[in-house]
Amino acid sequence: MIITERSNSIVVRMENDEDFMTCLNEAIHTYHIKQAWIRGFGFGSMIEYGVIEKLEPIFFKKNRIEKLVTIASLTAIVGDENVINFSGMCTDGDSHIGRLFNLTVAREFEIIIEILLTE
Repeated sequence: MIITERSNSIVVRMENDEDFMTCLNEAIHTYHIKQAWIRGFGFGSMIEYGVIEKLEPIFFKKNRIEKLVTIASLTAIVGDENVINFSGMCTDGDSHIGRLFNLTVAREFEIIIEILLTE
C-alpha cells in the first residue's frame, strides 16, 4: 500500500493480493479520520458483498465471487457507520452491485479519501 497526501485528501494505492479492508482501516486510523468521502476503482479477485433483502431489521443477502472483477465504481462514507458500495463486472459479463464487505486486490486498486473531519 502506498499513501500520497494531497491537500485535504489522501490517495491510497493498493497492489496485488492486498486486503482492501485492512488497507482502508489502516489509512483511516493512521490519519485519525472521523468523517470522509471515498471513491475508487480497480480490480478484485475475491469479493464478498451484500444485496439488501430486508429493511426492518436490515438484512443483506451475502454473495462471494472468486474470479477477476473490474470495479468501475466504488463509493463510501466514513462516519458513525462506514458504508461502502461498488459496481463491477466479471470477464464473463456478469455484473455485481452492492454493499462491499471484503475484497482481495487483483493487480491494483486506487481510492481517494476526501477527509471531512479528523480527531
